[in-house]
Amino acid sequence: MNLCIHTGCAEYLKLSRRLFFSFLLICLTLCSYGQRAYHKYARGYVGDVPKAATFSPVGELDNVDHQTGTLQVTVPIYTIKTGDLELPINLYYSATGIKVGQERSIAGMGWQLNAGGKIVTSVIGLNDDHLNGINNDYSAPWKNQPYNNVNLNVDHIPHRQYIIDLLSGWRDGALDIYHYQLPSISGSFVFSGADYLTFPYRPSVYASGHMIKHDGKTYEFVDGDVKHTRKRTFYTEAFPPDTSMFTKAWRPEDEDQVSNDRNLRYILSESSNDSISFDYHVFSSHVQAHLPVLNNLDKITTSASMPMSKDVTRDTYGNWVAGTGYFIKAPTFTQTKIMYKQLTRIKQINFREGRVVFEYTNGFCDFLSSIKIERKLPDNTFELLRKFVFEKTPESMNYLFLGRITEEDGSGNFVGSWAFKYNNEAGLSNNPLTTEHSGEDRWGFYNGAGSNKIMIENPHNNIAIQNKRYEPIYIQYNSTSPSTSLHIPNRQREGIELYGKGVPYGQFSFANREFNFEQAMTGMLASIVTPSRSIVEYEYEPHKFVHYRPSSGNSYTETIKQGGGMRIKQITTSDYDVEGGYASTLRSKKVFKYGSGGAYQGNEDGVGKVSYPATIISTNSVYPAAYGVNIGTTVGNFQLLSHSIKDMTLKGGSYAVYGSVSEYVYKSQNDVGAKTTYLFYLPAMDQWTEGQGFSYPVGDNSGGIKPDYIYNHPKSVIRYKSWGSNVYSAVQRTEYAYKQVNAPLVANPGRFLSILAYNRGILAAPFLQSYTVHYMDHNGDLQTSTGTSVIKFIDPIAAYIRSKDHPDFYYPGKYGYDAVYLGYNSTAYVKTQERNYVYGDNNILISQDTVNYVYDSPRHLNPNQISRLNSQGDSVLHRFIYPLDVSNPSNGSSASYLINRHLLDRPLEEYKYLKKGNDRYLTAGTTYDYGVTVQGKLYLSNELELKLTQPITGSPTNWWHAFTVKRVDPFGRILELEIDQLKSYALIWGYGNSQITASVNNAIYTDVAFSGFESTDKGNWSYSGTPNFAIGSVTGSGAYNLTTGAISKSQLDPSKKYVLMYWLKNGGVVNIAGGTVGAAESLVEKNGWQLIRRNISASEGVTLSGSGIIDDLRLHPYDAGMTTYTYSNLQGISSITDNNGTIKYFGYDGAGRLRDILDFNRNIRERYRYHLPY
Repeated sequence: MNLCIHTGCAEYLKLSRRLFFSFLLICLTLCSYGQRAYHKYARGYVGDVPKAATFSPVGELDNVDHQTGTLQVTVPIYTIKTGDLELPINLYYSATGIKVGQERSIAGMGWQLNAGGKIVTSVIGLNDDHLNGINNDYSAPWKNQPYNNVNLNVDHIPHRQYIIDLLSGWRDGALDIYHYQLPSISGSFVFSGADYLTFPYRPSVYASGHMIKHDGKTYEFVDGDVKHTRKRTFYTEAFPPDTSMFTKAWRPEDEDQVSNDRNLRYILSESSNDSISFDYHVFSSHVQAHLPVLNNLDKITTSASMPMSKDVTRDTYGNWVAGTGYFIKAPTFTQTKIMYKQLTRIKQINFREGRVVFEYTNGFCDFLSSIKIERKLPDNTFELLRKFVFEKTPESMNYLFLGRITEEDGSGNFVGSWAFKYNNEAGLSNNPLTTEHSGEDRWGFYNGAGSNKIMIENPHNNIAIQNKRYEPIYIQYNSTSPSTSLHIPNRQREGIELYGKGVPYGQFSFANREFNFEQAMTGMLASIVTPSRSIVEYEYEPHKFVHYRPSSGNSYTETIKQGGGMRIKQITTSDYDVEGGYASTLRSKKVFKYGSGGAYQGNEDGVGKVSYPATIISTNSVYPAAYGVNIGTTVGNFQLLSHSIKDMTLKGGSYAVYGSVSEYVYKSQNDVGAKTTYLFYLPAMDQWTEGQGFSYPVGDNSGGIKPDYIYNHPKSVIRYKSWGSNVYSAVQRTEYAYKQVNAPLVANPGRFLSILAYNRGILAAPFLQSYTVHYMDHNGDLQTSTGTSVIKFIDPIAAYIRSKDHPDFYYPGKYGYDAVYLGYNSTAYVKTQERNYVYGDNNILISQDTVNYVYDSPRHLNPNQISRLNSQGDSVLHRFIYPLDVSNPSNGSSASYLINRHLLDRPLEEYKYLKKGNDRYLTAGTTYDYGVTVQGKLYLSNELELKLTQPITGSPTNWWHAFTVKRVDPFGRILELEIDQLKSYALIWGYGNSQITASVNNAIYTDVAFSGFESTDKGNWSYSGTPNFAIGSVTGSGAYNLTTGAISKSQLDPSKKYVLMYWLKNGGVVNIAGGTVGAAESLVEKNGWQLIRRNISASEGVTLSGSGIIDDLRLHPYDAGMTTYTYSNLQGISSITDNNGTIKYFGYDGAGRLRDILDFNRNIRERYRYHLPY
């Protein structure tokens, strides 16, 4: 970006962009403006004094989650600012890899459009509100039991039937999980009635099905996408040996698993009447014309389960004897079809000053074609201000990869553009990434193995089996001896229906599920060309992990394997040669090196922790004792699965985390300037990764949520100086300590129990002397054999899946369950200590500093005390009291106001102490009081500061009113305030009460009035006419014709002298009544207007009438000073007028950026030009 700037004599006041009243402008002269800073929690501010814009928002193009090595790119589009609400609109890309079957986004594959918020539902079991959902199940046997001591007697038939019903899907035992994404925060929650739990634990978040409250804002949601998940198991639930149970039909619709997402509808402020609303396109299955687009989104996934079981024989004593090898049995298949019954797309975002409109390439909203920023005009029509045009890459065809974003101004002129490139774009047309595909590795990434059929991996290659101490022996079903050459037997009817007969008949190869980095890179973001014509290029490398395999005794061999996706290796930023289309001069270079962790130095062995897919689970086959009715032999069989049954992600969608990561920053292509090393904790191994013994879980019995783990937080950060030749010395080291905070027990903890049932095994032979065994033949049919002494080809898992659990098949211990109180997973880690060390060039410790954080209550996550040791060895303490620290706050108290609005991070009291030895001295203190308007809007009403000339040890008494609100409107806007018990300020609001149009020092609200006639707000004047935008004006665009009605102001103090000032268009007549009115003084004339000033005294009110056209009508006490403002909608301040009537104008270009600063006569004093470096 190149800026051509001529700087004038103006001194600019930097104002807060936040919702708090940070500064008040008081105009003194043309070239200087006074300022006064107010407390950050007071609301209301004068808009930003215009300043030069950047060419286009820079975004975050090189942000990396160091622990996972995940590149996280943010491309800004626009930020809505209306009153105290702010909503950024941007595109987000997380480079964890594109998965096979990943649903494409309206902004392109891998990109996520952030434009508001959403709640995504994860249904666990049945939908909670289903007829048989957990919210409607009042007869569950655990309902009246303690939440922390649930005891179901599965030998008791009613309790057993409850577990069977859970397993069969007829009842629901687990709460659904809701994942929320707001503009500033995201997480998960569960709710039941009025109670809720958040994950991670966030006490500042209130959550329910259609509403979230956080940080003084209310987010209301409406129904969004509705998805049905339907199953096909190929067999009915008739009891065996009914061989007519085979069917191709899908399960009936009333057995669908229904997921209802929610879309953000409103953002409402708790401190004002500011709001943002959202509209959506809705496509419904109830509308015939919408069915084609909905049906096109159907997604089918085929899951296979292949039993590995031992043959069992009976010896001469009638005992069961299991063989040594596991026979490969025919797999069973289940298909799931996800169908959209309702699909929604963002259509429009509305706010007071304008709207953001989203347009698509076709009527079914497949791909985002443009985003338009439109501002509202005084006549309530809209004018285009900016437009962002989206284009997909030519190579991507139907895969919708984002290729370019072009920004235009309101006239269609080119402003700038972003361009995106991806890896292996030319091969995308041959890789059906968005459909079910067989070329999928263990973690779901594309591996190019397109010849795969049944997606079960060869057990010899299954990494979760390989790392166990005893690796099983595998035997083909039609063999008697172990084999290393294995295949999948597949003669059953559903297998042939799905995959054909096989060659030779009934035989299929195991799937190749190996990770292939080159193939997994398909479609990954490779480079971005920015609007300022720099190019950012990304280079990736595969995750690596240590894979352990048992060798002899207790020994293991270690192998470095690749898998689990990719991590960022290098990011370079260079100037972009537009004509040549290549990177030229290097501007920055970052290289990342990963390791498994270690001491302060860390290591760079490239190895991290990668999650193993859970594609193997145990199942026991139980046989009766010899001629008895008791359990005699239990055989530990297992089954191989095509898809993992657990959520494998460790953090932020990544399957890998690292103990140490170093970021090298280069000064040139080969010259390192500095590096920073981040050290992290590593997670514990789970049952699939653990290599001790040969045992597998019976399932993944999680409640669908994860607690906050300590490994998510860095334990130290070390910064190094480079001396060249790979020699570094530490210059700073920071170490962190944490503690876990658990959510307090909810009022009704029993509502947050999830009962997760599982089946430990199958009764392979009933407890009868004359027994009947059900087994699968090679054609996949259930057969029976009575009174045999050898059970071959037994397929207990298949028999169980394809039949209801007959009561005769039960044995003690067959069923298990986990009763999970979800509150145990509502946790968070808070920082308790931060230690900083600074080193000299020779690694000599120069200084050290320790900061301790103390938390008094788990009800909030704010530190109540922050202490730091100074250089004299004394402790500087900072104490805080928050709303939830107040015991039983009364209604109408500041604590209750903040608690009810979930503003839990705002302190009510702050104190600073100096601790010398055992003595503690108070050095400063501040307290905050809050009020609520008649409309229920919150405002800071009072700030008291402790005035001390020296530290004290006793109780403080000399408090001073540093900030006091004297008057506030019903919507929380401050109208009058007092500073330091002496200085009074009045504020006038306009533009729909959204902007401060006048700030007045040394005045109270009833003594002032101002109207620039830019909106229907009257600025403390009374009149019946309306502003006119067609008769010219001095500032803004509106003026007032006195012929449409007189203007008056009452409630003046007759003991005071006032100044009345206004612009009068030549030829007009203004009559003034009320008190003693001084002679009209013409201060200046310009462009057919005169600035008139008149003094008024001994008046309780004033009235203006006549036939003139006036503008910028102001009234204030004689000894007060008024500064007034006009605004250009969605751009900023368009003029500032000081107390003497001197005006400074601000002009903007078609893209809404500051272009000109003009003086009183509209002569350009400064001009800003934005141009591309072509």
